Amino acid sequence: GNLRAIRHVIMPSVGLSYTPYTNFRDTYIDNSGRLIAYSPFDVAAYVPQSNIQGLNMNVSLRQSFEAKVRDKNASKASATKKVMLLDNWNMSSSYNFFADSLRLGGLNMSASTAIMNKFRISYNSNYSFYDRNERGVEIDRFLINSRNKLMRMRSTAIALSFDLKSKVRNKINRADEERTKEEHALLAESKGALVDLSVPWNLNVSYTMNLSNQLNLLSQRDSLVTRQGVMFNGSITLFKYWAFTFNSGYDMSHMKASTLSHRDLAVKYITPTTLGLTWDLHCWEFTASYVPFGMRKSYMFQLNIKSAMLQDLKLQRRGNLGDADLLY
Repeated sequence: GNLRAIRHVIMPSVGLSYTPYTNFRDTYIDNSGRLIAYSPFDVAAYVPQSNIQGLNMNVSLRQSFEAKVRDKNASKASATKKVMLLDNWNMSSSYNFFADSLRLGGLNMSASTAIMNKFRISYNSNYSFYDRNERGVEIDRFLINSRNKLMRMRSTAIALSFDLKSKVRNKINRADEERTKEEHALLAESKGALVDLSVPWNLNVSYTMNLSNQLNLLSQRDSLVTRQGVMFNGSITLFKYWAFTFNSGYDMSHMKASTLSHRDLAVKYITPTTLGLTWDLHCWEFTASYVPFGMRKSYMFQLNIKSAMLQDLKLQRRGNLGDADLLY
């Protein structure tokens, strides 16, 4: 056959972290004798969080699967190439030695892989080992003891995405000629915030489905809540140093196959949309963005230095065109 070998890589990790107790709240008694709680950071732009003391042991396990197959395009019959079957499969949890209850943290699982270098599938889920009371609050009792099952799903997210783009117009002057996997991931995760001007146009489309277990207080049973939607973003290079960007999506949570009609395609189900313009000015960069509808209807213009060391040196103008109570 074409299969030569399969490699399974396992990378366990164990770490210890300590979080000291911090409490930024204080109290005082006003003129009427009432006890008032406050924080000196209440009016600050960035408010530090209070934390309880914790000593956590963090455990994780990362795995990957890779196959070595015969290269049909090579001239030699013995030539092989590597094919990634599963980029990563991660599991992690923690144990808080200082907690008075619920010491064992939830189990986090994630996995992702690419298909034909075009489609990417990712999966994330979170599970709890503890039972809940009648109000849905977790209690210090393991599910294995009370309900004879190991764990309970809190949430699961599945995403499928693919990229479409034209050929590179301006060849990149670099030794390897191809971008690394990290660079491709950075461009994908930026959701249009980073623009590759060497590509005339590109489009990223992703479908996401989120599942969550919520306790029905009347029946005292879990009900599965499903949310799903389609997101898309991309850019079009107008001139050599100009690019138009867009980012939008559509919420499909309300759709049902049995009752699907044209009313399900209403504009109100479009997710927050942003239209942008980028102008590369060599050492400087000009960006403009516009949210055309919704509560956060607004605009923004910015002129900044591209260097990361001088990223705070910028001129910015923004305005609110939607709800007057929202701050911009």
